[in-house]
Amino acid sequence: MNRSAVVILALFLVVGSGAAAAPATSPEARYRELVKIVDRNAGHAHFTRGMNSYTIMALQNSVDESDIPVLQRMLGDKDRIVVMTTVNVLMWMSTQGRRTVYETLLTTDNSTSRNTIAEQLSDLPDDMTLKVRIPGWTGDIPLLKRMAESRDLRTIWAARDLLKAMGEPGRAAIRDVLATTKSQRTRDMLNGEAGR
Repeated sequence: MNRSAVVILALFLVVGSGAAAAPATSPEARYRELVKIVDRNAGHAHFTRGMNSYTIMALQNSVDESDIPVLQRMLGDKDRIVVMTTVNVLMWMSTQGRRTVYETLLTTDNSTSRNTIAEQLSDLPDDMTLKVRIPGWTGDIPLLKRMAESRDLRTIWAARDLLKAMGEPGRAAIRDVLATTKSQRTRDMLNGEAGR
């Protein structure tokens, strides 16, 4: 092959590879896209807009692990339905998704988001599809124990409810927190839960 053919081929490959690569979606554009998915699939019952299984499935089918940073930002959205849906999707996704929810709950300064996240976590043990999965989440116990030491009452309840749903490993974790905590609030909220 002569030198000019090599140069033309190299130029073709450089230009061709640039044309084939789609521009990456910015995190802000992806955020707006995912919020629209939630909004389009929000349910309406009794004249109230709310989250339902279709809302969760629509978002779940639109994301993967690479979206976790965007989903974490969505946990602070001003729309309660967006936050509720995002909690459910992250808890279904993976260990990384669940830990993102716990870490956000432990670190957020937004009390509205914190309350919504904690309420959703407390409701998870009642979800029949998740009930069978929760006992396998024992790797989450260290973060749940940290949540049980929170100053926020709803966060303590969420930790308690998830630990109880894990069976004996979770009840053992509750007993461990009771044995070591200096927080009267934590003791009051967890006392009597370890043996149930």
